[in-house]
Amino acid sequence: MSIAWVFPGQGSQKKGMADHILKLPGATERFELASNIIGRDLLAICRGEDLEAISLSDINDTRNTQPALFVVESLLVDDLLRQGRTASLLAGHSLGEIVALYAAQVLDAKTALRLLKRRSELMSSAGGGAMTALIGFDRKQLEGLLSSTEGVVIANDNSSAQVVLSGTPQSVKAVSEG
Repeated sequence: MSIAWVFPGQGSQKKGMADHILKLPGATERFELASNIIGRDLLAICRGEDLEAISLSDINDTRNTQPALFVVESLLVDDLLRQGRTASLLAGHSLGEIVALYAAQVLDAKTALRLLKRRSELMSSAGGGAMTALIGFDRKQLEGLLSSTEGVVIANDNSSAQVVLSGTPQSVKAVSEG
């Protein structure tokens, strides 16, 4: 039997997501490394602590979300490897691809975090657009709305029951509410 490890992307973050992994070996050091690279206290952000000195303390800010998810997921990878577990296949969705590359030992943690810092900054600075996930919709109705609404496309066709739309804020809203 083949084992696959599949890593999620943004959208799987939540306040307190690091609480259960802080006991893992290397957790404190990994969070310190990430904090030094991104210039903010990533562990405090994951915990949802009120930090007046940090203006970007929201876990949903992509500049925090991407490094935070990487740290949490990479620590889980490290723990699985310490247990002698391995995977025959590695995959990731969006940000999860970086974790898969870490799990495959293509990237080390420092390189991955530097890449994610730049990636998240670029994504954050790409202004004027919007994205939203649609779940449980009529596909034919959605296709009709998309063909009659300029400025919106399916960015990720994740399954027959879930897609991600992207485009201008007005167009994304019109289709998602249509």
